[in-house]
Amino acid sequence: MRNVLFVSGLADNGQVEVISAHLNGQVNYKYTGTCDLYNYMSPPDWNKKLIMLDQQTAPVKLSNDTHYIFNQIAEPDTHANALNRLQGICTDHPHIPVFNAPEHIALTRRDLLYERLNGIKNLIVPKTIRFQPRSPEAIFNTVQNEAMHYPVILKAAGLHNAKQLVRLDGPDHVEPLYAFALDGRTYYLIEYKDTVQQGLYKKHRLVMVRGQLFPRHLCVMEHWLVNYQKAHVFMEAHPEYYAQEAHFIKHFNTELSSQWAPIAKEIYKRIPLDFVGLDCCLLPDGQLLIFEMNANMLMLTSNTQKLYHTEAIVKIKEAVYAAYQSDFKKPI
Repeated sequence: MRNVLFVSGLADNGQVEVISAHLNGQVNYKYTGTCDLYNYMSPPDWNKKLIMLDQQTAPVKLSNDTHYIFNQIAEPDTHANALNRLQGICTDHPHIPVFNAPEHIALTRRDLLYERLNGIKNLIVPKTIRFQPRSPEAIFNTVQNEAMHYPVILKAAGLHNAKQLVRLDGPDHVEPLYAFALDGRTYYLIEYKDTVQQGLYKKHRLVMVRGQLFPRHLCVMEHWLVNYQKAHVFMEAHPEYYAQEAHFIKHFNTELSSQWAPIAKEIYKRIPLDFVGLDCCLLPDGQLLIFEMNANMLMLTSNTQKLYHTEAIVKIKEAVYAAYQSDFKKPI
């Protein structure tokens, strides 16, 4: 039995989301920026422990019988303080293996992804700028100064599920910006790449475990902003795309794995994360367009009852456990 420590972190703004409050005083919270390893990985030889890093600066000393650290802090835009604090803990305990080292999670910031992954053969990473605009003019000036091409996507840093995100089709497309707080907070400008094929948009989700790719799901819908929930509404009405998703997952190893393996190998070389999700699209010319890469994705659980989703998750969990086991030369 090994003592496995899972580390989560409070967001830099110190806020958590209340999911529900009961009359008996019990409150359920949702902690953002955290991957789901603790909740969905429970091998019988693990004695799981969980800690939450807050805004305190006092040093954290781990017990001598801590055998492994799983870092669950997954969002560098909103959890920089927690990541830095965990990095200090890891430095103070160099003998303890760490899964998803905090310094590698920090590299999944969108602008850093563009810088580090740009130039990989058969991989397209849209140009991305991180900035703090205070007016619509600042946004359009940045597009011009950075020699970006319209359309561009403006996205609030650290938010997911299409929150605070808009596509700007030209320098006169000002009205959508009225809904944004341009007060110096951080945003991303991302060059939009049209991926429409036969009137539809697809998003493949892959999970990479130490450089090896595993299929997670495929979303199809009629709008360019492919959202998991909305895509399934469309796919329920057009079940032939569920068949496409099932084929993608079941035949990934025979049809796509060898094609994408060199890309995954190079990504892992540049950003050596143990466990990370990739949202991407396979283009007609065989290239892979990456939308997003981070460990803060739905990967180890499913909102559906489809057997092929369950089978895909089982393979990912097995790969995570095998990676963990490989960090020990002999059992305890």
